[in-house]
Amino acid sequence: MANQKNDQHRQQEIDQDRQNKQQDQQFEQNQQDQQQQQNHQYQHHIPNQQRQQNVKDQKDIQRQKDQQN
Repeated sequence: MANQKNDQHRQQEIDQDRQNKQQDQQFEQNQQDQQQQQNHQYQHHIPNQQRQQNVKDQKDIQRQKDQQN
């Protein structure tokens, strides 16, 4: 009887351990997914602003050149 209890207890610990590992993996996966989404948004978001800034800079440079001439 004592053996059976020990076995059950051990099985519970093993199950608990397995659940913890799965939760950890799930958490890791979620973190990675979020990171990728943020990176994705970031990549989409920046080029537009950057492009506008570049165009602005180009116009400013052109304007300065015009003024010098």
